Amino acid sequence: MEKIKELEQENQRLKKRNELLSKIIQQLNSSLQLSVVMEYVIGEVTKTVKAITSTIYTLTENGKIEFSYIYGAKQEVKEKLQKIQLEPGQGIAGKVIKEGRPYISLDTQDDPNFYKGIDQEIGFKTRSLICVPLKVKSEIIGALQVINKESEDKKFNQGDVELLEEIANHAALAIKNAQLYEEVKNWREFNEAIIENINEAVFVVDRGLKVIVGNRSLEEMSGGLYTKEYLKGRNAREIFPYLNLEPVYREVFQSGRSFQQSGAGGRLLNFKFIPRKTKNGEVGEIIVLVNKTNLQSELE
Repeated sequence: MEKIKELEQENQRLKKRNELLSKIIQQLNSSLQLSVVMEYVIGEVTKTVKAITSTIYTLTENGKIEFSYIYGAKQEVKEKLQKIQLEPGQGIAGKVIKEGRPYISLDTQDDPNFYKGIDQEIGFKTRSLICVPLKVKSEIIGALQVINKESEDKKFNQGDVELLEEIANHAALAIKNAQLYEEVKNWREFNEAIIENINEAVFVVDRGLKVIVGNRSLEEMSGGLYTKEYLKGRNAREIFPYLNLEPVYREVFQSGRSFQQSGAGGRLLNFKFIPRKTKNGEVGEIIVLVNKTNLQSELE
C-alpha cells in the first residue's frame, strides 16, 4: 500500500509539472513582449517550487550580470536591484553563468560562493537558493534563480533543480529570440534614419521578398508613386515590375555578392543590389540603390 501511495504521489507531481511546463511554453510562444511573459514565468516557477522570490539574470554587452526580471519583491527593492550589476563570475549567479552548471545551496550564509553584498544592500536574508543557467545551444545568456524555500523542511531538492532546468531551457530561447528581435528592430530604425537621409533613391528587401523600407528620394523620383507607406510590406515584385528583378534578388540572396543592372531597352535606369549579411554570414536583406536618371520616363 505504501508503495502504491508513493507512485500515486509521484504521478501527481509529474502531472502538475507537465501542466506547468505546458502553460509556460504556451506563454513563451505567445508574445515578444518579454517583460510580461518573463514575469509570468518566474511567478509560476516561484509558486510551484514554494520559493519566496526569484530572479532572471542576463548579460550586458560588456559581460556584466544584471537583474532583468524579479518576482516577489517590492517595487523599491526591484528598482534598487535593477541598478546593480555583478562582475563576471561574482556570486553564485556569476559562477553558474561562467561554468554553465546548476547550483543548489541549502545554507547560503555559510556558502563561500554566495555574495552577501546584495542582501546587505536591500535588507534581505537569503537562506537557500537554486540557480540554473539560461542556455541556447552552447551559449549561456544568463541564469534563473529561486530563493528561500517555504515548504515544511525549507529545503530545495533535486526535483526543484530539474524543473528549473527544463523551464530555463525554454525561457532562454524566448529571451534570445526577443533580444534578436530587438536587435533587428533597432538596426532597422537606425538604418531607416540613415536611408531617409541618403540622396540616392533606396529601398530594402527582406528574404521573403517584402519591402522593409524606402526613402523620400525614391518617392520623389517616382513622382509620388513609391511612397514610404506604399512600399512598406509590399511584395518586391511590384516595384519596377516591368524589369522582372526577382531573379536578381534571388541571385544576390544565394550568392551573397553585390550586383548591378541597368533598365530595359537601353534606358539609363541603373540599380545596385547590396547584400546585408547577418552575424552567421547569411544574407538577411538587400539594399537596392536606384540611379535617378530618366526614372520618370521609365515610369511613363
